[in-house]
Amino acid sequence: MGKFKINKNKPRPSDDKIASHQNFDQLIKSYNQLTDYKKAVKPLYKDKKFLGLVLIILVVFLAIWISENEDNSSETSLKNQKLEKNR
Repeated sequence: MGKFKINKNKPRPSDDKIASHQNFDQLIKSYNQLTDYKKAVKPLYKDKKFLGLVLIILVVFLAIWISENEDNSSETSLKNQKLEKNR
């Protein structure tokens, strides 16, 4: 317990220092910002950045899905053509 230093006779702060920390308007403003629910918690579906990210992911996913389906359909059409030639 030798790590802690306890000042029992701590000097009192000066009146100027006390007055500089008495900014009650800023205190009320910061309190209202913290307790304002609508500003503090914005739903994801109303966030433009999140919606943009979801839209980009959706477009990329659809592009990959469509390209894979086109490859599969061209392969199946080639297989069907080979089967018809063999008959």
